[in-house]
Amino acid sequence: MSKYIVFFGLLLILHAQELQRLESQINDSLRKLEEIKLNNADIMELDRLRTNLLQKEEMLKVCENNLKLQEGSSAFWNTVKDLVQPKLEEKLKTFNTETVVPNITTWDLLKNTTLLKDTIKNNWKDIPRQIVIYFTENEKP
Repeated sequence: MSKYIVFFGLLLILHAQELQRLESQINDSLRKLEEIKLNNADIMELDRLRTNLLQKEEMLKVCENNLKLQEGSSAFWNTVKDLVQPKLEEKLKTFNTETVVPNITTWDLLKNTTLLKDTIKNNWKDIPRQIVIYFTENEKP
């Protein structure tokens, strides 16, 4: 019977050790599970950051393209200005005061014509009387 007691004692000790080993494995598994949860949260955060970064990169590309278009447009108008400005300056050099004077006299004539029209418009009631005076003075006897 003492053999059985020793055997059961050893069996009990082996089971206790097995239980400790299993508890240790459970604790290790729980620790690994917690690490996986943390890593998963980190992975989710990294994925969110990556998605956000890709969106901002696309926005940056759009802004860069818009800037290139604006620079191209500005360069186009600067080129047009560089081409047109010398021709315009040349035209202004050939433009002299002799051509300006007739324009001034033409303006004066136009101004006088408008004055005549204004006079007629303002004195339209007097026109019939003046017609009568004209014909009576120019009547043939």
